[in-house]
Amino acid sequence: MSPNGTKEDIGNDTSASVYTATSVDEIRAALAELRQRDASVTARLDELLATQKDLHRQLGRLDLARAQLGSQVIATRNISHGLLAPAAGTAHRISSAVKRLDQEQAAVKATLDVVEQVAELKSCVLGVHGSMGAPQDWETAASYLHRASKIPDSLIDGAFAEEIVPTADVPDPPRQTLEAAAESLCGLFVREFDKAASEGDGAGVTRFFKLFPLIGRSDVGLDAYGRYVCSGIAARARSNMSGGQRREGLFYANVLTKLFEHIAQIVDGHEPLVERHYGSGSMTRVIERIQVEADAQGGLILDTWADERRISRKLTDVKSYPFNFLVQSFLPSQKPSMGTTPRTGSPAPGSSRTSEDEGVDMKEVDALLNESAVMLGRWSLYTRFLAAKTAAAAEDDTDSKLTVPSFVTHSTLQKKVTDLLLEPFNTMATFFFRRSVEKSFQLDEWPSDLSLNPTKPLGSSPPFVTSAVDDVMYIVNQVLQRTLSTSQKGVVSSVVPSVGRVLGSDFFGMIQRRMRDESYPKAAIQGALPPEAVIVQFLVLINNLSIATDYVKRIVRTCLGPPVQPQQTGESQSALAETFPFGNEATAVERALRNMESGFEGKTSELIAEAIEVLLKQVMRPRLRPVLIETFRDVDYAREDPSDPGSDAAAAADHESPSSSEGAAVTQRFERGWQAFTLPIKRILTPLAYEKLLAATVAYLARALEKRIWSFYGRVNELGAVRLERDIAGIVAAASRGGKYEVRDLFARCVQMTLVVNMEADEWEEVAGLEGAALEKETGVKWRLDGEERRRVRGIVGGRGLPVVAEKIIAENFTSISDGVNFVDGIPVSSFRPPAPPLPTYPPPQPPRKLTERTAQHHHDHVPRPAPPARNEAPPTGTVTDLFISYTCDTITWCFDFATTPLPTRGIAILFVNAERQIYRAYREVNSAAVLWNLGRPECRAGFTVLVGDQGLEADQAASAVASRIVAPWMSYEMQTITREFNFSETVFLHERAGENKDDPEWRVRIFMTATELPFAGHPTIGTACYALGTLANNAPNGKLLCNAGPIGLDYSEGVAKASIPHNIHIHTESKFTVEQLHEQQPALAHRKPPHAMNVVSPVKGMSFIMIELDSLEDLAEVKTSGVKPVARLDAGWDTGFLASYFYVVMPQVGQRPDPKGHPIRTRMIEGALEDPATGSAACGLCAYLTLEGRVDDRSFAITQGVEMGRESEIGVAVTLREDFKAVDKIELSGSAVKVMEGRVHYD
Repeated sequence: MSPNGTKEDIGNDTSASVYTATSVDEIRAALAELRQRDASVTARLDELLATQKDLHRQLGRLDLARAQLGSQVIATRNISHGLLAPAAGTAHRISSAVKRLDQEQAAVKATLDVVEQVAELKSCVLGVHGSMGAPQDWETAASYLHRASKIPDSLIDGAFAEEIVPTADVPDPPRQTLEAAAESLCGLFVREFDKAASEGDGAGVTRFFKLFPLIGRSDVGLDAYGRYVCSGIAARARSNMSGGQRREGLFYANVLTKLFEHIAQIVDGHEPLVERHYGSGSMTRVIERIQVEADAQGGLILDTWADERRISRKLTDVKSYPFNFLVQSFLPSQKPSMGTTPRTGSPAPGSSRTSEDEGVDMKEVDALLNESAVMLGRWSLYTRFLAAKTAAAAEDDTDSKLTVPSFVTHSTLQKKVTDLLLEPFNTMATFFFRRSVEKSFQLDEWPSDLSLNPTKPLGSSPPFVTSAVDDVMYIVNQVLQRTLSTSQKGVVSSVVPSVGRVLGSDFFGMIQRRMRDESYPKAAIQGALPPEAVIVQFLVLINNLSIATDYVKRIVRTCLGPPVQPQQTGESQSALAETFPFGNEATAVERALRNMESGFEGKTSELIAEAIEVLLKQVMRPRLRPVLIETFRDVDYAREDPSDPGSDAAAAADHESPSSSEGAAVTQRFERGWQAFTLPIKRILTPLAYEKLLAATVAYLARALEKRIWSFYGRVNELGAVRLERDIAGIVAAASRGGKYEVRDLFARCVQMTLVVNMEADEWEEVAGLEGAALEKETGVKWRLDGEERRRVRGIVGGRGLPVVAEKIIAENFTSISDGVNFVDGIPVSSFRPPAPPLPTYPPPQPPRKLTERTAQHHHDHVPRPAPPARNEAPPTGTVTDLFISYTCDTITWCFDFATTPLPTRGIAILFVNAERQIYRAYREVNSAAVLWNLGRPECRAGFTVLVGDQGLEADQAASAVASRIVAPWMSYEMQTITREFNFSETVFLHERAGENKDDPEWRVRIFMTATELPFAGHPTIGTACYALGTLANNAPNGKLLCNAGPIGLDYSEGVAKASIPHNIHIHTESKFTVEQLHEQQPALAHRKPPHAMNVVSPVKGMSFIMIELDSLEDLAEVKTSGVKPVARLDAGWDTGFLASYFYVVMPQVGQRPDPKGHPIRTRMIEGALEDPATGSAACGLCAYLTLEGRVDDRSFAITQGVEMGRESEIGVAVTLREDFKAVDKIELSGSAVKVMEGRVHYD
């Protein structure tokens, strides 16, 4: 048996012993054990049965005890009921008796109250009757009526009172008696009040005014008092209007002011009396009655003022003023014909007409604005006063906003103020400011005696701006101050945005036009500097923008005032809260001023940035290049000769002064040249503008300096590296002097390059393998050079890094093959030209050999590197420029340019890489024609012709370059280089005619933008067609152009070309262009109506446009160029090439008949920072899309583009659908072009 003695254990043991027995004895032993266990189990069961008897006996005893306890509980309940029931009954009887007693006592008390009130009522009735009798004591009678009014109406009208109160003298019911007495007294009081008022008896007026509320006729009293007060107001107003000269000064403003002041005095003086006798808030009724009289008297004043000042006539003159000077200033300049003179007074540009003030007298307008501002300000004060007096809840709620009372808002005087003051003020204030801007530019004067000669004193004092800036900003301050003085939100919300619009259009536009048309710093001769006078004018115009922006900021800051710190809330509030107390008017006014400031600052900042770029390109960079050449003249960092310009001895010899022997000649040369052209500009420009120009110039200098450092690759020794670091540090210090410390950060790469060059070998080994945070922690420098650049920089010191790199990347069996170079090398050199340095030959493949350090150096130096030229000669030749590099998994293609003379030698190398990532073979070819030219055998010539649109060079910069005598076709990258040099929006390369077919001539064309080649472009096609058919083919009626998108059929007649455009119209469906993407690209459209439609359309593969239909021309004008290029998810197979946004507005047809030119559409094409004045390809895609979608009924379209740029272009498109109307069959693009320039270029 197991320790637990369980049955399961017994069974397990038994079965185990029986089944494991192998003999009879073991079986017997197992059976004996089983019998023993059975006896044990039986004994335990007997024991359990014996204890069960005792358990039954105990349970029986418990049942007996429970029965006895139940009987005792019943007995206890009976005893409880017998004792407590009488006590409960007694308590109930007592409480009922007490309740009845309370009810009887309350009834007795109520009866006593009724009796007392009835007695009081009877006393009042008898008192009223007695007082109104012979004594005629009106005050006592009124007091009795007042006492009677406190008795409940139910008691007065009750039967008990009607039975008890009447007497023989007063037999009528109490209600009838009291009402009759009140009516009698009310009529009497009204008569006596009016009599006292007519006699001017103030005491009598006051006496009877106090009695009305006592007899329950407060409304009658307040009306009588209102009539009394209004009569005085009317009399005073008539007296003010009858005196003085009405047409002089601020007469009407003073009369209106006196009216409002008189009303305010009456309200302030009589309010305590009214509130004391009539209750709190009762003065509001009087004020409402007074406002009715104020409407009448104030309306009379304003009507008379408007008639005598001829406001309607002035508004008509103001609205019809043409602003001819401003309009003419923005028109394209027109040169008069030879021998003709514009007639006097002609509105044509350039005429001698001087002024247009005859129609509108600015002094009268100014006087009217002053008078209107005063009256509007007084009206605002009056309104604020009435609002404060009628704001009952303002005392309890300190955070509540002041609101204009409804009786003022709907008053006739408010309407007259709006019609005769507010709206005319808005119109005249806008006119006054715009006319002042126009007059300022008519009388504009430039600062005198400004020069870029640093030795010549300046004849003016800074800031150097034209007189128009001071004049206009004075007017801005005057207009804004006068506008705010009105305290009218409606005036501010109209005038302030108008001021911002005039500043952003007329003022800003005049300066922008002068920058573009009159003072653009462009050299008259290519390679020369712009004229000094033009540069000075351009600098002054930049100052105009900078100073005007600062003026506007200060004016707005003055208008806003310092923030106010209320004592109650402790939160700062705008100072405008006192001037504009109603609702959130102060916040709206502040927002309007801030928006005007930010809008003007945004436009000026953008134009200043563009002007800085122009200065950098046209003035700073041309003058910086010779400075850098002079700075590093005769410098050799590979020699240790004391005569070297970079050495201290050379510096001492240059200046012949022992004191300068410690300086470096490179630094001193640079500082002299740098100061020579930056200081004259610095003393003219404003500090802020000069900081921006300095930052841009230094950024360019840093890039040029970095290239200069790279040009010393392999030509610097250890000592030269030290001198190089010293020279670079000196140049950085000289260029950064006078600017912000951040300017030095622009030279970080240059400084780090010299730092790496001068690292010791052990120091370099410590940092060579580090990157990121570990490198910065080790060196304490935030690195701008990545690891690869740092390793390249180490190779600037000759022989330091090249062998190691060469051993790593060049295989031992490296071979180089070039049939072209071998061929050129076998051509004899002409006798009349000194031989060029020999070019290396490349033998056929040789057996593998070990690439030693000397061999690696030979491969690096196979381009000749002659000694530096003498003074005033070109920079050293022999440098290598990467044109492009491409690679696959096992080849590298490298296109490069050797700086040989007189023509650069271009070449291409294909490098083959093995599995160990080492170069084992190189095929190299060079431009044999250029080599022949350099050896005295010129072979190539080329020419070009430029075409532009029918509006001239400013209308469209689509150009065509015609290569008519090219021995071999130009490579694509060469055409791309020429395109970038022309910098037109598109450049077309027109190859020679294929064959001599005069009936249907055809030409091969390639179309390039500055960054990429296009398969097709519409407007350049029209320009090329006009030139090819009209000039080259002698006005041939038909022809063909072969472009990358396919053949283009041409028709030409009367100067108009019509092209059958190759098309493969595809409307993208994979992913829609979203509104969020549109707002990221054009934030200004976020506040306009959402676009009607947005779809991505590809007219041909490789060119896609996001077609965005806007609601109106105003929305189209909000579109801006930016650095954000459009991004759209295109369908598979169409996701490459050019992508731009094309915004359009479908214009309604004018009249019943369709326009013969086609359905009018206004468009704009935006691609990042580029806006194109005419985009034929986009126009074709749009018209095809509209036709396929059935958006318009017409199939011909007249598209107008470039209006917002001032370069309007017209594009005609006709779409023909297939028979099933599901696909485009034909697209015809039409237009004209004019040849404005022709010339020849020699491309080397």
